[in-house]
Amino acid sequence: MARGADPTDFVFPAASRFDEAFEGWDAGAWRNFKLDPASSAALVVELLEHMGYELERSDAYTLMKFFAKIGLFDESAANLENRWYDDEEFRDKAEKITIDSGLSLYDLMQLRPKEAAQLARVYRRVAYANDEFMELPEGGKEVCVSRLCEKVLRRFYSGWALEPFMELIRCRLPILCCDKIVEQSANGDLWRICLAAAGQNSSDDDN
Repeated sequence: MARGADPTDFVFPAASRFDEAFEGWDAGAWRNFKLDPASSAALVVELLEHMGYELERSDAYTLMKFFAKIGLFDESAANLENRWYDDEEFRDKAEKITIDSGLSLYDLMQLRPKEAAQLARVYRRVAYANDEFMELPEGGKEVCVSRLCEKVLRRFYSGWALEPFMELIRCRLPILCCDKIVEQSANGDLWRICLAAAGQNSSDDDN
């Protein structure tokens, strides 16, 4: 597309293509590298939108299914967050890892979701800062990856979950209330909302 290709000719890859690309992916052994596919996907979506391609809901669901399959929603890591944020060794090392223009890894983790979601290219640098990143304490490293994956895909999930959420509740709440609920929900919960809405729509079509 950067060379002038017509975005209307673009066909979003089927789920099987994602499976082929990550065949043999071990979410357990590679848990520290989940940020790579997450940040790459965020950049690709951003590029497609910039070039004028409009994702369909089915496209978004294909990506969400792929993320779930590789274990992006690690709730066990989320439960350890408070412990590692207070860990002095983790904080000191994370503050010394400079990502972009004086922004440290620790600073990046503290950004509000809306601010952090605009920094997809920065997350790519984290994904490849292997030498410094690998020096973080193991548990803190896992928490860090979980938190950054949540942030880099925040805009994507919140943007695609609002309409399905409103469908689930049959539009019984004002859109501003729905938007607030979505913004306060984790990506894993938003994925479950989308799944539930897809199931409901399928049932409605059958009736």
